[in-house]
Amino acid sequence: MIEIIELRCESTHIHKTVEQLRQILKGMRDAYNNTDIVLYRHTNIQTDYAIHIKYELTKPSDSDSSLSISLRHLLQDIGLTHHSSWTEISTLFSDTDLDHLPSTKHQTTKRGSL
Repeated sequence: MIEIIELRCESTHIHKTVEQLRQILKGMRDAYNNTDIVLYRHTNIQTDYAIHIKYELTKPSDSDSSLSISLRHLLQDIGLTHHSSWTEISTLFSDTDLDHLPSTKHQTTKRGSL
């Protein structure tokens, strides 16, 4: 599962914000050692960040992880946050469960034939 927390912060203290994010994420990585946490910065908007939290689930969950809840709480002092959760399709379905999805293969026919 991947949880994504998007953060939009004030433009006045960018360097301070980056340092705060590093400190927060370092603490989170130490506390949750079986979880990948990666920080991204938007390519064009210096005040926008995305934090990707990736971990393995034994079964799909409808609730947010304790890590993302804690992290969002800490980030509220830095800026506006948005959270979303994503589950890899291959962990939800077997190959036969995907048979009903449209095929991505292109079929070609010769001219003049049906």
